[in-house]
Amino acid sequence: MRGKFEDLTGQRFNNLTVDSLFGFNNSNTSLWNCYCDCGNLTIVCISDLKNDTTKSCGDTKNCKYAFDIFSIAMMIHGLSATIEYQCWLHIKQRCYNILHEGYDAWGGRGIIMFEAWINDFQAFYEYLLTLPETREQFQAKHLGKKISLDRINNNGNYVPGNIRWATIQEQSQNQRSNVITPQLAKFILWENKINNKRAREIFEVIEIKYNYSGGIDTIQNVISRRTWTNINIDKEVAEYKQFGTVNGIVIPKII
Repeated sequence: MRGKFEDLTGQRFNNLTVDSLFGFNNSNTSLWNCYCDCGNLTIVCISDLKNDTTKSCGDTKNCKYAFDIFSIAMMIHGLSATIEYQCWLHIKQRCYNILHEGYDAWGGRGIIMFEAWINDFQAFYEYLLTLPETREQFQAKHLGKKISLDRINNNGNYVPGNIRWATIQEQSQNQRSNVITPQLAKFILWENKINNKRAREIFEVIEIKYNYSGGIDTIQNVISRRTWTNINIDKEVAEYKQFGTVNGIVIPKII
């Protein structure tokens, strides 16, 4: 706990009700676990709550309250359907939403976003226009390939001077090596059984190149139970599918 801070527990901001303190970012600003009226759990910075910057969980696919945010963003800058805007949203989720499937590989290991970009997409977008190649120029050179924003230094943050446009193949060459821990093995099985994702899809979500047994092959081995045979989540999966709980605990929908 870092000194004194304003306790927002129980307070309501638009469609969000504050549940508990999540922690603090590198600027010593408090972050709060908030339940959206749609049922999703999300993490929001105190300034975003007080300034009405974040009014819901922002899940534009499943949350009816997210529509207003999406519409307002579209009216303000007209870029909400662009790859740049989607990248901005995904970076924020990966860095600051503990429930996001990629949090452990980003926010969980200290990766953050340049503070001036967190609540200002326009500033983020304007910086992207200063890169050696704009998204349109890069995309024209790699027709048919999936592209996204990549960090030049994979251990660095999303800050000026450390981001570039890259293909998925280029990103994979820049990914850090890691081993599959029991926690990651359980996540792989969960993604396969609950979200019906295959090995390559899971590999792209986690974006970690494993340093043994060939990466994707290792993920496939986990799915097929050729490795990590001691991890059994069948009971939890069955309970979640029937009741939306795991070991009796309600599991909020992952954004």
